[in-house]
Amino acid sequence: MKSKATKIHPNLPIFRLPKGDQCVLYTPGHLSVVLPSQADELEQSFALNGSLLDPYLNKFANELQERAQLSAETWGQLSQGAFEPECLTIYLSNRCNLQCSYCYAAQNGKRDLISIQKRVPGEGSNEAFPVINEEVVGAAANVVAANCVNKGKPFTLVLHGGGEPTLHWATIQRLASITKRIARSRNIKWWSYLATHGAISDDKAQWLARNINLIGLSCDGPPDIQNTQRPKHDGVPTSELLKHTAKVFLSFGAKFVVRATITPITVYRQSEIVTYICQELGAKEIRFEPVYFTEGSHKVGFKPADAEVFVSHFLDAEKRARELGSELKMSGVRLDEIHGPYCNILRDVLHLTPDGSATACFLSTDGREPGTASMTIGQLESPGGNFRLHEERITAFRHQATRIPARCHDCVNVYHCVRECPEVCPVVDQEEDSRKEGGFRCRVQKQLAEHWILQAN
Repeated sequence: MKSKATKIHPNLPIFRLPKGDQCVLYTPGHLSVVLPSQADELEQSFALNGSLLDPYLNKFANELQERAQLSAETWGQLSQGAFEPECLTIYLSNRCNLQCSYCYAAQNGKRDLISIQKRVPGEGSNEAFPVINEEVVGAAANVVAANCVNKGKPFTLVLHGGGEPTLHWATIQRLASITKRIARSRNIKWWSYLATHGAISDDKAQWLARNINLIGLSCDGPPDIQNTQRPKHDGVPTSELLKHTAKVFLSFGAKFVVRATITPITVYRQSEIVTYICQELGAKEIRFEPVYFTEGSHKVGFKPADAEVFVSHFLDAEKRARELGSELKMSGVRLDEIHGPYCNILRDVLHLTPDGSATACFLSTDGREPGTASMTIGQLESPGGNFRLHEERITAFRHQATRIPARCHDCVNVYHCVRECPEVCPVVDQEEDSRKEGGFRCRVQKQLAEHWILQAN
């Protein structure tokens, strides 16, 4: 699909989109509706760097350029600013009792599904599935807490993983206590998020509802989808377990968001998935993410040509969510913020993996694995020591992650798009700048952005 947006300023992110007999002028965070003739005058004045005879239009042009300049400066801060993490994300372990068909952690060598099926469940660490060291967490939490004090922000704890966090129940409770104590000692608020597959006991669901501020619940849709894509490792269906957990959350007034992975098999069923999640799970917020087409993931992914179909059905699902009193989102493009790829160093997130290292990439589920150590940006100096960040590496990564490929300079999403991340890493892929066309994610994000801009006024 051809882009509707045209950049009308030689240096700043100011775009023009046709809408009937009018034009929408857009710069990140602001849009206006003008006549085509006025848009023509503005574009000509920008090209010539001159003023307009019409004083109103001239004032409007100056204000538009000021807003665009502010967006460009905000983007520059992503590259030039210091890394001051205010969120501590912890991958406790890579152990999981589900066998999701598209799991990036399992399929890229982080975990062997056969060994999972044979392993006896247990709380502690072992060679295959180490659990995060609590001393490392305490040291890293002190780094985050100090930044939160300086910024006047709450301490944020995220419990996530290449595996299922709730399999390490006692550890979760201790980490919550450790980080709460550190936040309290600095007189800052504490906020928490935990991601779970939902196939958990009532006792665990109730504790999460009482103690975690926001819960991320993974559900791919109706039973036939959920049980095919996200069964337990022994093949036991998870749909009813998940549904029951959602009911527990609702009964305790817990705030939760449901995340669904959309695959080429389910792309045509997005409205149906929304309906199920709203009506059967009671979700008020839903996030759809296209499946990650990562190395070793059995090549389960979308092709660039699939973008238009995905967007069409996503927009139908978005409308259906509104009808049911819910909201459907996708993280790849967020028009309400200036953002780039998912890199932790661009989001002020200190992300710990089970081996105790901090990683720049959320796909790195264990810093011990070949190819993931290059993403390491920090670790505990020594037992009882401080958590040290590799500032030079972080600075280099930030510069690389905020490079804008040539094909993106004139795109309406230039300052609020993850581009091809995580399938193409902006840090390590040196060929990204030379690609003339975007892939599936690029196309989806551009089409969605243009649609939302045109619908916003």
